[in-house]
Parts: sequence; C-alpha cells; structure tokens
Amino acid sequence: MTYDVKAIMDKLAKMNEKRDSLKWAKFDIGTHHIRILPMVTPDNQPLAEISFYRNEKLVGPFKSPVAAQFGLEDPIHETIQELAKDRSKESWELRKQLNSLVSWFVPIVIRGKEEEGVQIWEMKKDTMQGYLTQLTSEDWREVDLLDPTVGHDWTLNVTASDKKFKTYTVKNFQLIVRPKASKLSSDKAVVEKLLGQVPDLFAYYKGRVMEPNVAKEKLSAFMDAYTADPFSEAGAATSSAEGQERTTAAAGDDSLKRVEDTFADV
Repeated sequence: MTYDVKAIMDKLAKMNEKRDSLKWAKFDIGTHHIRILPMVTPDNQPLAEISFYRNEKLVGPFKSPVAAQFGLEDPIHETIQELAKDRSKESWELRKQLNSLVSWFVPIVIRGKEEEGVQIWEMKKDTMQGYLTQLTSEDWREVDLLDPTVGHDWTLNVTASDKKFKTYTVKNFQLIVRPKASKLSSDKAVVEKLLGQVPDLFAYYKGRVMEPNVAKEKLSAFMDAYTADPFSEAGAATSSAEGQERTTAAAGDDSLKRVEDTFADV
C-alpha cells in the first residue's frame, strides 16, 4: 500500500468528532453560587494545571497544549531546553517567545443552572491562589470542601476592573467558601450524573497536542521569521490579558466568533 489506511481512518475520526466537547463556564458581573467538583489529576490536586504554547506567531490564534507535559515528543520544548544551555541575552529573549504559560481548570456546577450540567471554569492566577489558600487554611484544611455529600458551595463575586484587554473589560473574581456544608444534590441519581460528567482534562488536552511534524514546521517558520526580524517582547503569549489565562477555542476550531465570545469574559 502506498498509504496507511488505519492512519487515514484515525484522521477522519478525529476530524469528525465534536470540535470542543467541553462546556465552558462564563460569568457576568454580579454574584454567583457554584459547587466545585472533585476531579482526578496526576498529582492529586483540586484543579487541573496544564501548560500551553500561546505565542500567536508560533502556534497561531489558538493556544496549543505542551506535548512534553504528557510525555510526548515535543520539538518546541526540546528547542527551549537547548536554548537554556546558552546563557546569552539573545537566547534568553528567544526563549521568552517560545515559553509556555499555565492554565488552571476546575469542574463546577452553577447553582440555579444545574440542568446545564458540569462546566469547566478556567481560573485566573489570583483566583486560583485564593482558592488553594482557602482549601489549606486552618478553618478548612481538615474538611473536604469538594465532597459531593458533606462539601461546601462557593460564592463567586465578579466585578469590573479598570483594565481593558482589547475592547473588553477585565473582570475581577473573588471566590469565597460558604460556611455551611451542603449536598451536591439530594437526588442520588443527579449526583451520579453530574460526577459522571467531570471530564479527564489531561486526556482531553493530550489528544489535542500538535503532531511532531506540525510542531517542527511551525517552529521552523517561527525561527525563520524571528531571525529575519526579532519580535518585540509584546509578541509573546498574546492570547491573554496581562498574562492571565483565558480559554480559547480548542486546537483546530476556526471559529473567530468563539474567540471573541471567550475574551468577552476575561
């Protein structure tokens, strides 16, 4: 055979699958009540921490999961490691353009919208730090706040900041654990259904990394352009406001409207 039938079938299956099967949480300015659900992570943490390449000059308009974090071949990561051996300023500047940024995700249920099922919320860095601080505080460190039976809901206060990203107002998120324990639902069937909807985000993003040959092509084009005209520092990680991560469309989704909608919730 002059072609690989199985490879073609796998490619067709990937092309035909729903582009983005996750449901993303979006919050308007105001007060919201949510339940954060337990999830399985490699390091047994109460959130998923996943790194992405974000420089649009390197990966295009959509952030791309770092393949190396899943133990996969990653030409970009390998190049970063090689550049790290060179302590010159030029090497350091180039590494800044290639380096990845981290995103933090939690599965949630929005109270009053339980019928919408489990949604994924990508936290900003300061919100993530506040969340972990409360989990480990003296008041709560002995309590499993995420337990579906004896855990706690959270109050999320969303306010507008005085900062802008493009034409969008950057929002502030204050997450506070509610003092009284409560059930995820009094209906056992509903609890089982919601817990069954919690996705394996690591498997999800592992399946969306760039193929090594694609990464090599993008890296080569990037390096050629950078050598001809080194980019300014502003070119690095341009898909988020002030380095605060926000979810864009999944790799391969060409919907610009989805991107616009996403940034509307920064």
